[in-house]
Amino acid sequence: MSDTWCVYRREWTEVYRNGTLMGREACRQAYLKGWAGKVGPEEWRLVTAGMREPFSWTLEIMLPNLKGEYKDQKRAEVLQKELPGSVVVLWGSKEEEALLDYGTRMLKSA
Repeated sequence: MSDTWCVYRREWTEVYRNGTLMGREACRQAYLKGWAGKVGPEEWRLVTAGMREPFSWTLEIMLPNLKGEYKDQKRAEVLQKELPGSVVVLWGSKEEEALLDYGTRMLKSA
């Protein structure tokens, strides 16, 4: 079996959305219940949909997202260069395990 190279990039990920009149507070409560103390102060944010839907709010968390898998390491590195801040790790490696641990161990409710 040949190696598989994975490209991960940390980016804002929508984890909760609420479109009621209390949307902002509902998102803040979702953060406090599921993520407070598990992510840093710069790794979460509340975003509104703006004028079109003024009461729709979203909680976003900065998480590592899988952007691609390749059998050829050089092709993975091409994508890495196109995506600033991304990393290439070998599938099943300790480096990949550390990235995935963030989502399973640190964010059990996600």
